[in-house]
Amino acid sequence: MELPRMASRRLPLPLVAQLVVLLGLACGLRSSSSAAAAASGLAGERVTYLPGQPPVDFDMYSGYVTVDKRAGRSLFYWLQEAPAAAQPAPLVLWLNGGPGCSSVAYGASEELGAFRIRPDGATLFLNDYRWNKVANILFLDSPAGVGFSYTNTTSDLYDSGDKRTGHYVPQLSQLVYRNNKGVKEPLINFKGFMPWMTGSYDPCTERYSTEYYNRPEVQRALHANVTGINYTWATCSDILNDNWRDSPRSVLPIYHELIAAGLRIWVFSGDTDAVVPLTATRYSIDALGLPTTVSWYPWYDAMKVGGWSQVYKGLSLVTVRGAGHEVPLHRPRQALILFKHFLQGKPMPDAPTKVQNEA
Repeated sequence: MELPRMASRRLPLPLVAQLVVLLGLACGLRSSSSAAAAASGLAGERVTYLPGQPPVDFDMYSGYVTVDKRAGRSLFYWLQEAPAAAQPAPLVLWLNGGPGCSSVAYGASEELGAFRIRPDGATLFLNDYRWNKVANILFLDSPAGVGFSYTNTTSDLYDSGDKRTGHYVPQLSQLVYRNNKGVKEPLINFKGFMPWMTGSYDPCTERYSTEYYNRPEVQRALHANVTGINYTWATCSDILNDNWRDSPRSVLPIYHELIAAGLRIWVFSGDTDAVVPLTATRYSIDALGLPTTVSWYPWYDAMKVGGWSQVYKGLSLVTVRGAGHEVPLHRPRQALILFKHFLQGKPMPDAPTKVQNEA
């Protein structure tokens, strides 16, 4: 999900608060009256250093947003800013699915985040194809009960798991769009989103992240687990996975609304994904009934085919050749090229070139 460009390197606290409250609404909060309270309940601090971290040229912030004081529901976020040389850069929200899987565990630690965790579970190394090279990336653990996000009541935890966790990206986009209607200078200058299904992950990297994020010194560095939750941090929440029952028959009406609004919408998929097959993705897009503006064509990374693309009126489909379920993990270079083209609103390159795309 692409948001506005940040003109400075300061943490946009009101923007983060508003964004997280809207996500809370998408995941089942009962009213929007908590927006102001969330802004005042936002606790974020700069991450000066993570245990085992290499030197970096960018800033990071992390903390909690209280989205429901009555239930004691707070969501954890981790912002990895782009380097100063890349500013101003857009703000991009990353949400993992599952449902019930942590964006810190997967998006930040094995897909597009700045760091990867070594097998020792104690040290980090830089991801050469990190997406914060070109954007400010906001990772959010949602809903409550996922990762470092928490709630003080068990019944509330089940409720949040029942509420739309499997389709919150288009619904959050719809909420942001509708909240912006009629506002001349909206706080969230919403530009578009990239839906992508997630639900199955690499057991080796899961073990590395489980060991690393359960270290007390790591939690202190991230300003996480400040309330001392009485369970071990886990990559995915079994409670949410086991109790998710509320799923709409279709989110296609939401897509039609957002396409009509002129938002930039790209759907990307690994062409060897066995969890959410490309054939199923194409079937779903066909059900939208959109006219094709650019027929199915190969796109290139230098002299090699990087995948295929088809452009519809209001939506683009991009596949990544040889990528499985987690595109940035399996094909990190091609995923970064795709991400850059999405941010720039440019179609994927349709011809080979001896000049290698910078990634």
